[in-house]
Amino acid sequence: MVDAHEPALLMSIWNDSEAAIIRELLASHGIECSVSSQVPHSVMPLTVDGLGEIRIHVPAPLLEEAQAIIAAYREVAPTAPDSAPPPQGVLLPMSHTARAPTRIDLAGGTLDIWPIFLLLDQPVTVNVAIDLHAVVEVSPLKDGRIELISEDLDLYREAKDTAALAGEGSLPLPARLVRSFAPDGGVRMRTRATAPAGSGLGGSSALAAGMAVALSRLAGEKPTGDIHALARRLANLEAQVLRIPTGVQDYYPALLGGVLKLTFAAEGITTQRLPVNPEALAQRLVLVYEGATRSSGLSNLDMLRRFLGDEGDTRDAMAAVAQAATDLAEALVVGDLDAAGKAMGREMTARRRLSPTIMTPATERLFTAAATAGALGAKVCGAGGGGCSVYWAAAGRHRQLAAALTAAGGQVLPFQVEPRGLLEGAPAK
Repeated sequence: MVDAHEPALLMSIWNDSEAAIIRELLASHGIECSVSSQVPHSVMPLTVDGLGEIRIHVPAPLLEEAQAIIAAYREVAPTAPDSAPPPQGVLLPMSHTARAPTRIDLAGGTLDIWPIFLLLDQPVTVNVAIDLHAVVEVSPLKDGRIELISEDLDLYREAKDTAALAGEGSLPLPARLVRSFAPDGGVRMRTRATAPAGSGLGGSSALAAGMAVALSRLAGEKPTGDIHALARRLANLEAQVLRIPTGVQDYYPALLGGVLKLTFAAEGITTQRLPVNPEALAQRLVLVYEGATRSSGLSNLDMLRRFLGDEGDTRDAMAAVAQAATDLAEALVVGDLDAAGKAMGREMTARRRLSPTIMTPATERLFTAAATAGALGAKVCGAGGGGCSVYWAAAGRHRQLAAALTAAGGQVLPFQVEPRGLLEGAPAK
């Protein structure tokens, strides 16, 4: 039942001018709205990881009427002239924004790549969504043009229509997503990432998920159907762009948020949201960027080749990775954070045997510093080979561990567990 006294969220946007247009539009129809932002734009005029997000609420009984007014206005809203440069927000006042969490894979990464999971006994991956978001904003263009803008990469690409995005060009992943989730008419899509490039935090997958959801919303669709089909579709699109096999685990934290256990079987993937206190978990994890970008494709491809070729003890090592991931999930379920940290350490001990591309000299230095500082476990993020690594602190030792890793040359990245994904309210099943 709708509570008439509770305001309902109409939309989230990122621009003061846009908010003013919407406020005046609704007021002209007799609907008062409230506009709120975590940080006043007079203090912080730029959006930083969602701090500049503007939320517009209306009385709950008037939500559908307000949505209809906005939709009608979108149909007649003018575009900017073709000669106008890429704007900072308000080409069309009706935009859709998606904020996708990235993730830390605590254990069981690589097991999600086909056909590795088919050759093991229902292996699991455990990951946690974090608030280093990939942000996507889309707005319609009436003349059919496609504009792609990456703020963090400082890249811009324009095409006369969706078909013209085929072939070589900058921003290949956004171009491929627009072609797959092609909206009617044109679109301007602006993206920005808060995780470092090549960090191993699933940033490109989070970006892909955000683009898919934002483009679906622009088309008037609700992307809340088969989450597994969506994850597989996104993995297929990324594989086409990267030209290498890809896994699926990264899309689930982006879509669902929270701490997840993914179980892989021939019949499909099941997801379970683990009952973990997010603040307690964040106080045990130290996330470190070593300042060097990485290529997950090279490491994953080498591990896959060695596994399928039964090279050395790679299959035994992969089985040990799977067992450690199961142990970690079980420890989190019963609230034993010390046991979970030690399981993460065992996972990394086994992971080292999968490929020589996983570790770098910088990562080795950080691991040594963490062990000296009493860390319960240490692990590379993603496929390794640079980027980020994560360290499990003993109770009450987070600050000391972070200091030791900083002294060893690492850059500590503050984060919180992100309980919400793009499809907030979607069941994990």
